[in-house]
Amino acid sequence: MGSTVEIADVLMIGRNGETLVGQPLLEKARVIAEVLEHGRDRKIVVFKYKAKTRYRRKQGHRQSFTRLAIRRILAGDEPPEEAPAKKPKRAARAKAKAPPVKATADAKPKRPSRAKKATEAPKAKPAAGPAEDRPKRSRKKAESE
Repeated sequence: MGSTVEIADVLMIGRNGETLVGQPLLEKARVIAEVLEHGRDRKIVVFKYKAKTRYRRKQGHRQSFTRLAIRRILAGDEPPEEAPAKKPKRAARAKAKAPPVKATADAKPKRPSRAKKATEAPKAKPAAGPAEDRPKRSRKKAESE
């Protein structure tokens, strides 16, 4: 990654409204690209099936790829320019210094403990009153609905 690749097999170039087409390739035309990353594409499933014969085959495949960034397209009639010098990486940031901590047995702060719930007896359901206080239930649906 970060390396430069030169591609000499150029089929067509378009610039300033004109198009140059090779037969099959353009002579002296080059493309300069930079490699950004190597990776693998998402998985595709290859499923083979034949009806009425119980034939089923499932196979997966992930295609490898290289991602390029095109930096320069040279048509051959222009002189190649020197690649600009790479910028140096910036210096690492200075880390803030913490005050020294005394090593004691209680150096690690204790986690506050949760208050334990008092175990209570389950609440009893209120006693049902006389039969006339409760609504009557019927098993059959009301015909008025």
